[in-house]
Amino acid sequence: MRAWPKKVPLWVSCLLSGLVFGLAMGLYSEHEGGSRGFALVGGVISGLLFAATMTLVFRRLDLATQAALGDTPAPVRRAALRALQRRRPVPADPEIRAAGVRLAEHQLAQLRRWRIAALVIWSLLLIINVVSLLDDGSLWRLVLIPLYLCLLVYQFSRPRYLRRRIKLLEAAG
Repeated sequence: MRAWPKKVPLWVSCLLSGLVFGLAMGLYSEHEGGSRGFALVGGVISGLLFAATMTLVFRRLDLATQAALGDTPAPVRRAALRALQRRRPVPADPEIRAAGVRLAEHQLAQLRRWRIAALVIWSLLLIINVVSLLDDGSLWRLVLIPLYLCLLVYQFSRPRYLRRRIKLLEAAG
C-alpha cells in the first residue's frame, strides 16, 4: 500500500510485476508438459491480465490511501509510512504521528474488510497445494505452501501490530 506516488508510474510497476507473473506461469506451464508455444502465449496473456488487474486494484488502493491522508504533504506521508514500520522509533513531530495514526487506521480498515475473503482464499490455496503435494509430489508445491502460510499469518498478525502501533503513536502525544 503506497502512501504517496513513487517515481515510477503505477502502470509501469504493475506491468513489471505482470512480466514476472507471466514468466512464472509460462515456466510452470512448460514444466508441467505444455509446449513452448503454449507456455509463451499463456505466459504473455496471464502476465497482461495480471498487470491490468494489479493496476486497477492498486490505483483504487492508492486513491483510498490518499483520501485517508487528505492534504498531508508528501514528506509527512513518507515519514508517517516509515513510522508504521517495525522497530522504528516513534516520531517526535505530532503531525507525523497524527498522519501515522490515520494511515494505520486506514490499513486496519482495509485488512478488516478483506479478512474473510483472505482467510477463504489463502486457506483454500494452502489446502489445494498440500493435497496436490501428497498426490503428485510436485516440488513447486514446496514453494507455494510456505507462501500461502505466510500470507495467512500476515493477515492475522498485521492488525494486532497496527493496533499496538496506533497506541504507541497516540501515547507519545
